[in-house]
Amino acid sequence: MGYFSYLLTGYLWPLLSLSLLRKVSPSRLGRVFFLSAVTLSGALVGMYAGWIWALLAAAGSWAAVVFVQKLSRYFETRRKLAAVRRALSRLQSGPARTFTRWEAYPAPPETRKAVNAVLSASPQAEIVIGQIDNDGRVYCPFGPLPYVHSVSRDEFVPRYRFPLSIVVRDGWVLVRKDFRGERERFLNECFNLLCLDGKANIPRVYAVDAQACIVYKELVQGCTVRDLLVQAGADILTVNVQADPALKKLSASERIEAVWKRGQAFFESALPSPFIEQLACQMDQIHAQGVTRLSLTFGNIMVDAADGRPWLIDLEGSRHDERFPSVLFDYERDRDREKFNRIYGCDLLTEQSARCLIHTRLASEYAPIDFGRGLATYGFWNTDSGTGRWEYLNKRSLAPLLNGKRILDLGANNGVMDLMMLREGASEVIALEYSAEYASMARLVHQIFEWRDLRSYPLTVYQRDMRAILSESFGDFDVVTAYCSLYYLEPEDMAAVVRQASRLSPVMILQAKTHARAEAAEKGRKSTPEYLESLLKNNGFPVVKVISPAGFTRPLLIGQKSLG
Repeated sequence: MGYFSYLLTGYLWPLLSLSLLRKVSPSRLGRVFFLSAVTLSGALVGMYAGWIWALLAAAGSWAAVVFVQKLSRYFETRRKLAAVRRALSRLQSGPARTFTRWEAYPAPPETRKAVNAVLSASPQAEIVIGQIDNDGRVYCPFGPLPYVHSVSRDEFVPRYRFPLSIVVRDGWVLVRKDFRGERERFLNECFNLLCLDGKANIPRVYAVDAQACIVYKELVQGCTVRDLLVQAGADILTVNVQADPALKKLSASERIEAVWKRGQAFFESALPSPFIEQLACQMDQIHAQGVTRLSLTFGNIMVDAADGRPWLIDLEGSRHDERFPSVLFDYERDRDREKFNRIYGCDLLTEQSARCLIHTRLASEYAPIDFGRGLATYGFWNTDSGTGRWEYLNKRSLAPLLNGKRILDLGANNGVMDLMMLREGASEVIALEYSAEYASMARLVHQIFEWRDLRSYPLTVYQRDMRAILSESFGDFDVVTAYCSLYYLEPEDMAAVVRQASRLSPVMILQAKTHARAEAAEKGRKSTPEYLESLLKNNGFPVVKVISPAGFTRPLLIGQKSLG
């Protein structure tokens, strides 16, 4: 029953739900359910009580759904406000947090002199030293500021939505964002910034004014990606794009794509060389905290002036999912990655590209893999190999031996067992695989699991014969494994490999095979539990435990140098 339950909830449900979400957005899906509920309730009442009552029932259903939505939003707002207050209180009561002091801010002398004159007259005043316009340019009333693209008052283009200012408050240089009373957006930004504090490159929150819906946050010293691209010659500012005849006939979405293409042409000359890779890593770090719907556009990514690191500075529209991973989280995360690929011209893994790679490069039925949540190779339900074998026997038998251990895997095949061991807590796996094709598969499987699990797995795959341990040094290990692979060697080579393993590690794990084809009788003899048990005992592992469930054709043997 548990197996069929997993097929339904762990595979089919995520697969079908993601497919549906890709065709119909969550908001549209919600409207469909809403209209369906109203229509169904009206129709049911109409069948038995007449159409006047049907109309009343439909109206009542509509009112009830709207009321529940509003009530849900109210409680969600209260929850986020309480969470923001708790987080700020915790941060303020903890170690002192430092932001950029006005005295340390590298403002030009004439600007510093003008601002200091105001501060000396009104020490407690909040002074606006820069107003940020819709294109990220800054009007500086006291004089120029470092790292920003300054404009005159006449050139200043007011922001469409929420005013942004650079201010001096309590002696700190901060960014003030005024949400103009839009409480949901205000709380969303504060909540997401505080959830990610110290976990990704995002501005820290200094203070909030919950009544006025204003947040004060850290000023990241540097330029936006948009500023650097414009300096390099990219024609991407809104004030220019709107009047560009080459873009006039395009739709809004086509115009945005065209602007991204213009920016991409200047990446090499404008951005530090590892910047885009670092930005992708930041996106992964934020996703790992359950936050999606990221704003990744050129104007919302800062380049740190000190070390070139990327910072994401706008989280007002982001979504925090406390119960991730989930189908909706996977969908939103996938949309972020697809958008990243379009904006920055990359080829990050997405649900669609992963399925394509699995279909073209992992189509072999041997050692099938279930990557989780509806993503799997054909035959993943088979318990004779791949993740099915791991879940059926290997996991429950080996998990206590693997946690925190450095492991050498001989004959890695497509790498699925290596990733399963890392998932169970192994600290590192070194894998040897003779076949170039399977070594390449193992690296791809590694990449897909890291993407799927939002984790980094320390796996190194070498294209080597397992006999390489006789002549090459890969270090010392806590465990050596050979899952259904050692018996492909000649008997004398098998003995030599096991003897060398006993010098490298106190534990060796082998997986046997109890049934072999008639034409492979010799290999069948070497793959039996009896033969492998004798091999271990005679070559450095005198203590052997055989785990052989009834009816299962792949027994495990755990060889140890001593008991314990």
